[in-house]
Amino acid sequence: MSKYFGTDGFRGEANEGLTVEHAYRIGRFLGWYYGREHKCAVVIGKDTRRSSYMFENALSAGLTASGADAYLMHVTTTPSVSYIVRSDDFDCGIMISASHNPYYDNGIKLIDCYGEKMPEEAKWYVVHTYSGYENKVASNLETTVENRNLHDLIPEIRVPTETVTEIKDNKKREVERKIFPGYVLVKMVLTDESWYVVRNIRGCTGFVGPSSKPIPLTDEEVAKLGVETKQVEVSYEVGDSVHITGGPLEGFVGTVTEIDSEKNRVRVVVSMFGRETPVELELDQVEVVER
Repeated sequence: MSKYFGTDGFRGEANEGLTVEHAYRIGRFLGWYYGREHKCAVVIGKDTRRSSYMFENALSAGLTASGADAYLMHVTTTPSVSYIVRSDDFDCGIMISASHNPYYDNGIKLIDCYGEKMPEEAKWYVVHTYSGYENKVASNLETTVENRNLHDLIPEIRVPTETVTEIKDNKKREVERKIFPGYVLVKMVLTDESWYVVRNIRGCTGFVGPSSKPIPLTDEEVAKLGVETKQVEVSYEVGDSVHITGGPLEGFVGTVTEIDSEKNRVRVVVSMFGRETPVELELDQVEVVER
């Protein structure tokens, strides 16, 4: 298929871009995925295209082969499948239809247990809170997610902090300080359900965005905020000679003196202007010199 997952699911020309084998494998996967902890139930609807009958049988075969129960609504509409999924507590729903596309096309649309389009990738959103309520909002939201088993929709909640040194009465002490007072970062799949849950947490005043419409952070913003750290496998050790491959010192050779995997940093001593100069770089900005 040229595009495996479109706006609602899998699409393609019947028996060309979307085949019986594809439908069977989709059924097998859904049956396995939703049946990991219990015997799952999936409801299937279809339109009147000839290929829809073929895909209905293939999906049913895949689901039952994985131990799931497949319920057939036969010819129906997408809204009716969505309604039945939610009202009758199905694990998910499938609608076989290509909507307004040509008769030779078809699609397999996936509907989650809330009767909505299958969630997309979780993204980071910024939630505004009353001053001093950041930790309380985060804690209450975590409790709600746990109690309602919403980990798939809201997998992570952060109140970014930093450790700073304060000097008072000639005494130093380290204190934890909120980096963005009045804000909580929430990684979530934006649906009506997840929006409602977050918005109704006590102390939350809304999402950051135009007219309080949630706007996800870009990848660049996420990287700058440091809410997600990339995992880098290093092939060098303390004492190794390395080439610097990024930053203003690109091309220099130095010696590794310290590696901090948690902070994604490496300290390297470089010889500059006749003196040893320590520099701090990201883990993937150096490569070991081949021996």
